[in-house]
Amino acid sequence: MKTLKVGLTLFLFLLLAVSPVQAGNWYLGGGIESAVPGEDVDFVDAGSGLVFNFGYRFTRVTALDITLSGSAHEEAGIDIDYSRLGVGPKFFFSDGGFQPFVAVGIMSHVMDYQAAPYQIDGGGLYIGFGFDAYFNDSNSLGVSLISATWDAEDNFGGTGDGQTGIFRVVYNYHFK
Repeated sequence: MKTLKVGLTLFLFLLLAVSPVQAGNWYLGGGIESAVPGEDVDFVDAGSGLVFNFGYRFTRVTALDITLSGSAHEEAGIDIDYSRLGVGPKFFFSDGGFQPFVAVGIMSHVMDYQAAPYQIDGGGLYIGFGFDAYFNDSNSLGVSLISATWDAEDNFGGTGDGQTGIFRVVYNYHFK
């Protein structure tokens, strides 16, 4: 309950402290994320890590977003590095200081086991939604929830359907 109160307070603060954004700018950012593997890779525990992104706002309501993220996971005591690279457009529903969006695109996935010669990788599609809240023309904070589905294949020829749920909080700096 305390987490919900803190989250609602932060949300209201962001909503009141935001200012409009201008189109036609590059942005660069970084933040934290939580990744939860599912479907045929659900034996891998949930993990957290860092995300870096950059992109370009083509109009006030469209952008191309590129993300590189990595998280630390575990399976039966074996450490796993899970890396993702996503590319796709974001479509905003508002051009004000608080901008809800939907994002779609393609994403590659690599799960690299540290203590074993085993790797799972693949690619697929993602869809996500969230919001960007602008403090001023140059600074924003984004929160998003993403669902990625992908074709998983291990280095021994096994195949499956990967799925990953991702929660991100990202600070972006917008260049003018």
